[in-house]
Amino acid sequence: MAVHRVSCGTSISATICRAAEGDTVELEPGVYTENVLVDKRVHLCAAVMPPVEHAQPPRFEIQSTGGMPAVVVSGAALKGGSLSGVTLSVTWEAPAAAPRRSKRAETRQEPGEGRSAGDAEEERAACVVWCGGGGGSVHGDSMEGRFEIRGCTVRGAGERMTGVHVSGAFVSVAMTEATLRGGGWGLRCSGGGSVECASCVITECVMGGCSVEAGGHASLTQCDVVANGVGVEIVGSCAMTDCTIRESASDGIHLESESTSAEERAAGSDVEGGVRAGTRGGGRSSVDGCDIRRNKGAGIRIRDFGTLAVTRTKGVQQ
Repeated sequence: MAVHRVSCGTSISATICRAAEGDTVELEPGVYTENVLVDKRVHLCAAVMPPVEHAQPPRFEIQSTGGMPAVVVSGAALKGGSLSGVTLSVTWEAPAAAPRRSKRAETRQEPGEGRSAGDAEEERAACVVWCGGGGGSVHGDSMEGRFEIRGCTVRGAGERMTGVHVSGAFVSVAMTEATLRGGGWGLRCSGGGSVECASCVITECVMGGCSVEAGGHASLTQCDVVANGVGVEIVGSCAMTDCTIRESASDGIHLESESTSAEERAAGSDVEGGVRAGTRGGGRSSVDGCDIRRNKGAGIRIRDFGTLAVTRTKGVQQ
């Protein structure tokens, strides 16, 4: 497999076009201003640079403008491509009319009430891992696959900006040691997409840290979800293990599932602020060994039918 080196001022997208399946595309230090489409199974990464004593760490950044994604992943890339060691950021000026602000960010009212179906269409993402039609600008044929994001930093811009959006049937993403900072949502998973996050940090997102929408599935392991609007909002399904979810402006976990069973088992994580069940029950997700505290709303709020398993608790405050 070949290695292609990209220097600042040349095109990442053009290099990917020339690369063959399985090749590696290495970025030299610098800021690359373009919208990159990864539509083949390549490995896009920061080049390994020799250490220089007392020098600042090299900067590897892909920056887009106009609110368009810095990186869109689709097609054959879903079968084993990867992105590692790169910072993704978006420059986006908000429209003159102020965008609608989620009730999560303004009050302690129900997190699920802060966004309408129309809001999803207005949201933009710094990194999109996409497969299938509907709701996006890049389309691809559905296929089983797995895309990896390792050691990346993703910076949002504006309340309608999402850090990483995973969407589409059969799309699977593994994200390790990534930092998602700022913007509206840190991570969104929808439309049958699945994401596994390990040792990631999601912070300073106005709307919320993680949104698992209808049909989506997320697994968070040893992740820090700190200082967001709502910590984790779940409509699909989500498994959280050994995570820290704290200092949210609203609820730590807000569960509003489409499942139909109505059972709640509570024997789990250290939850400050308690487990509050609404008139419609819980969601089909699990919380195991998590630290959920110092959130301004409920530690865990349940609004729809479903099953919530909360295990390895030190005590649940009611």
